[in-house]
Order: sequence, then structure tokens, then C-alpha cells
Amino acid sequence: MNIKHHVCLLDADPELAAALAPGSIEGARRHVVAPAGTVPRGPWDAETWHSPAEGDLGLLVLEGLVLHEVDFASRGAAELLGSGDLLRPWEPHAELLPVPAEVRWTALAPLHIAVLDADFTLAAARWPALMAVMLDRASRRSRALVFQLALSQVTGIEHRLLLLLWEMAQRWGHVGPNGVVIRIKLPREALARLVGARRPTVSTALGGLQDGGSLSIDSAGHWVLHQGPLQEPAGPPPSHG
Repeated sequence: MNIKHHVCLLDADPELAAALAPGSIEGARRHVVAPAGTVPRGPWDAETWHSPAEGDLGLLVLEGLVLHEVDFASRGAAELLGSGDLLRPWEPHAELLPVPAEVRWTALAPLHIAVLDADFTLAAARWPALMAVMLDRASRRSRALVFQLALSQVTGIEHRLLLLLWEMAQRWGHVGPNGVVIRIKLPREALARLVGARRPTVSTALGGLQDGGSLSIDSAGHWVLHQGPLQEPAGPPPSHG
């Protein structure tokens, strides 16, 4: 593990400080620290980056963007993770799937990661609100995976893409003069994995969204959303026979 330093988590993750009463923040700032390291852009051997010990809660992404992919039975799925996400990559996927799986982790932007070890757990236990935030993080990731599952059932690649981009905008977007700007740059190959399509299909669909006025790209190369998600085309009426 490439541990370089320790971080004060209340400074590195402002949501933690926001969860505490004002009178508790300084005490927590002194005690709630964690070892941290960095991961360069590119493939990441997340399962072995940290050797977990008893009491370790997980890895907390402080900065960066990571794509987690799982391929099995000639099919695949992916999730996009970033600042604030809690990971436990050493947990074996083989126990969750009935068939062999290939797991890949890719840092799409350089990562800064804190190890929430047993010392962190003991320190944070003095402030239950901090542990509640961590539980919220795990729950948020579960909800995001449910969204990904629902997204895979949506008809029409343009509609699927637009829904995904708006979901990304809720987390990484900000309102600009021309629309909602998504403040990350995601390769089209990664975008294709997230919507369950091929890269050429995604490129065509992005062009269609731009032609239709739902999407544009600003001078920095960021996506800008101009219209809300499309209504999914109505299917045939249900059969009552």
C-alpha cells in the first residue's frame, strides 16, 4: 500500500464536520485521522492495495474517480465511484456470484484514498454522527446500484444516457449560465459500460442528444445539460386476456 501520510478526515471530507455539533468539531478534528495514499490514473489493483486487518471499516475515496467493472457469463456491469464513496474491494466477488467473474478497477482520475482502520473506528465511535455518515455512504452506494439496475431496463439508448447524465449531475454537477455542468470528464468507453452499450452506439446517441438540444459540451470539455430527462416511450397496453 502506498501510504504517504495521515489526513484529518474532517478537513478532507467536509460532510463529516457538517454532521457534528459545532462544539464537537475541534475535538473530533484532532482525533479522527486516518492513513492515506494515492493511486495514479489507470488500472488499479484495488483488492491488494491494502491488506485489511481486523476492525478495518474500508477505504474512503477523498478525491478522484474510479470505475468498478464486473464481467461474468458473457455479460458485464459497472459503477462509477468518487469522493465520499466507501469501498471494501478485498471482499471476494466469487462468494456473491455462481460463475467465475472478472473484476476490474480503473482510476479515471488520480485517487486520494484514506484507510478507515481500527484506530479510526475507535476514534469515530466517540461521535456517533460520524458513523451514521459512513452508514449513509454505504446506503447511498446501494441506492446507486439499484438505479443502475433500473437504468438497464430503460428503452432507448438516448433516454438511458440522458438519465445517467442527470444522475451524475446530481452528484458532480453545478448550475452554470447555460445549464447544469457535469464537472467530471468520463471516457466514452466508460460511459458505454455504465449504460450497457457499445462505444459507437453511445457516440451516436450523444450526437443525437446534442442535435436535440438536451446536451452540449463546453470549452473545457464538460457536458452541459439543458433539458430534463426524456419521458420513456410508452409501450403497448398491458394484456388483460
